[in-house]
Amino acid sequence: MIQLLGGKLMKFSFCTIAWRHRTLKLDDMAYIISLLGYEGIEIWSKHLFEYQAALPALKKLLNHSKLQVPMITPYFDFTSSKKKWRDSVLEAETFIHLANEIDCRIIRCFTGRVGSEFATQREWENGVEGIQVIADKAAEFNIKIAIETHVNTLADRIESIQKLLKDVNRPNVGLVLDFYNLYENEKGMDPLLVIEKLYEHTIHVHAKNAEANLGLITPFNYVMEKDRAILGIRNLADGDLDYRAILNELNRRGYQGYVSIECFEVNRNPIRVAIDEIKFLREIKQPDFQPLG
Repeated sequence: MIQLLGGKLMKFSFCTIAWRHRTLKLDDMAYIISLLGYEGIEIWSKHLFEYQAALPALKKLLNHSKLQVPMITPYFDFTSSKKKWRDSVLEAETFIHLANEIDCRIIRCFTGRVGSEFATQREWENGVEGIQVIADKAAEFNIKIAIETHVNTLADRIESIQKLLKDVNRPNVGLVLDFYNLYENEKGMDPLLVIEKLYEHTIHVHAKNAEANLGLITPFNYVMEKDRAILGIRNLADGDLDYRAILNELNRRGYQGYVSIECFEVNRNPIRVAIDEIKFLREIKQPDFQPLG
């Protein structure tokens, strides 16, 4: 945890998607993540479903580990078909109740699998309406919907993200700001410009880093395929993006939410990655300037 001037706090969590291809119980993930000094555990939808029938036990586990769940990460698709739109709304209702039971106040939202540049007017409208519907349902439980900035979705460019938020127009809808996702989509995108343009809507941050793979295939394109070798993935301190500058700027602006480490390594054990990243985060010094405001 970084103590900011004025007593403000930035908190860190680790995403359980790191174990997407490995057999490890959520109990053990929570124990490890807590032991390493993280304040939160971001739970991947598949891991949460494993506890769907045992939510009191999960809540007890989290309390014992002294971990918060800043966000849960399901997958919605409001742009592909009417069936997927309806299924996504029903799935969102389930996750809203699951989140409420474990005191999680943010649910991640994908818009679908079409990029903003190629979306038809109908696909755009369906995406907007889908987010509005689940946001209204989530608001009943004081839960926020966080649209992730992500390649091949309606939220893949700064301009489309701003338009999407304006069209959705719901007070409980914000952003999961994923800097590398935007960098993948628009090579050379300055993360400090991203913060300048989108900070006011940011309610959660995803942190990962890489070196672009020969400029041909982005490093994170195939993270869900078990046997594919993923080249170019690096620690936060070593890739294309300068996370010292990113975190210092978030500090300067008084960001008090969570920064979640996303580990998509296939060669190194996620535990080793979690150790390296929390060490890097602890080494980041308090900025010499006062936070804004």
